Amino acid sequence: MAYLLKNRKLLLSVIQNLAIVSIFLTALFYCLQGVHPYAGWGGDYAGYITQAREFLKGNCVQPYYLYNPKQAYLSPPVYPMGYPLFISLFYRGFDNQDFIFYGQINSVLWWLSGIVLFFLLKSKFNRWPSLIVSLFWLFNPIFFQFKISLLPDVLSTLCFLLATYWYALRPHTRWYDAAICGFFAGYAMLSRFNCAMFILVVPLHSILEYWRSKCLKQDNFALRSELQYVVILISTAVMCQLAVRLIVHLPISEGSYLDQLKFGQFFPQLYDQFNVWVSEMMRYYQLEKELVMLFLHEPVPAVMSLGGTLAIGFIFMGLIQTKTDTRQDRFLRLLAVMMALLVIFWPMAQSVRYSMPVFALFAYFLAKGVDVIPCQTQVSAIVKWGLFPLMFAGTYHHIDQSIIRMAEVQEIGGPQFKINQDAFDYVRNQLPEDAIVATHQPLILGLYGQRKSCKWYGETPEEMESFFIEKQVRYLLINNWVVESDKAIQNYLLKNKANFDTIWQNERNVLLIRH
Repeated sequence: MAYLLKNRKLLLSVIQNLAIVSIFLTALFYCLQGVHPYAGWGGDYAGYITQAREFLKGNCVQPYYLYNPKQAYLSPPVYPMGYPLFISLFYRGFDNQDFIFYGQINSVLWWLSGIVLFFLLKSKFNRWPSLIVSLFWLFNPIFFQFKISLLPDVLSTLCFLLATYWYALRPHTRWYDAAICGFFAGYAMLSRFNCAMFILVVPLHSILEYWRSKCLKQDNFALRSELQYVVILISTAVMCQLAVRLIVHLPISEGSYLDQLKFGQFFPQLYDQFNVWVSEMMRYYQLEKELVMLFLHEPVPAVMSLGGTLAIGFIFMGLIQTKTDTRQDRFLRLLAVMMALLVIFWPMAQSVRYSMPVFALFAYFLAKGVDVIPCQTQVSAIVKWGLFPLMFAGTYHHIDQSIIRMAEVQEIGGPQFKINQDAFDYVRNQLPEDAIVATHQPLILGLYGQRKSCKWYGETPEEMESFFIEKQVRYLLINNWVVESDKAIQNYLLKNKANFDTIWQNERNVLLIRH
């Protein structure tokens, strides 16, 4: 202690580090708040839990969902196994308390992503700007909601950031660093396949660095060592894929992310896709007046709009400023641009989720853009970095309100609500094991009802009837809350009401059987 008192710089550094640790521990507390068991009628969470459950049983990975190629947007027949394998480590079931437990685990993963981002930023910038940008990442309302969702995006983003950190900041001279980086990259791919861009960027970056050293006539590029590093990294990532396929015996099936690429419609949709992604970017930086996914329709305060505008400006400034670039900067810029282009060019649904790694990389260039502004005095430095809190202002209020409203909406109409669980219980306990049920969300029925299921298909009653005959559907489970806007099934039931009998119903659900 006496030594610290004599060395004021060291003492100040210790105090600052303790303050940052305290702030992150407080952030963990807030990340764990708002965890609730209510999920919406999107069935992805049910598919992941079902695959985790079946993996532990040693059965096929998706035994209930009857995949329809014409409804590829609904779900693939088999999800990537990265997230189900992770859930299986903590699997406890799928009642309300279990959902809270999974949400708490995801919240910790989200918190860890903020810590990794902090250390990535701290390698280049001062600790306090790095902290503020990391907190903005953690508490931005667009992504904060996903921390309690049973979806792979948080896990894949964490692994992606760890791989990025390892490649950008660890030595390229040791084989085990390459293997660790490859493992994180491989598991990120197993959780969300668009993270495969990482192992495409790595060799491209090495080639560009080698070409740059030749053009500048520099001898600081160790070609042999770099080649070994890249080979080990990519080999490890690929081996992760192969190992999972050998262990799980995943079937080669339709509905993969590659199958979503329809080149005949690619270019006509490109403009729309670009507009969607730009809109999501504006929402992320709180420039849109409405956050629909968060059930918020309030005007954005002027201070938040100003902060968002500054944020986007600083990001572009950081991306185009190259005079003080290091090898780390060049890699992160290439990775950020390629990941952003992938999201824009790949016609995926819910691309806001696929954008998580992109916005994490943008955080680096946000700080870099602010850092470009010259500071002649300490006062000017304080003013410059003081712009950061503008981007953070009011965020917690949005988070608090959105979590409350989301829980209220899901509690009323979500699958976990008792009135809907009663329907799933009846299907599971009363229908024969070979029953095939058509419903609005077959993945959810498969999780709770444990019967083969599909979603009805067809624009006209005749098309829907043909589909039911083809799939040998005998049962229909109708939820009047989720089909209010589905005119196709309503028209079908009006025309074919005489062909069905009601075998069970409550205030929200009705189970029909074909004669």
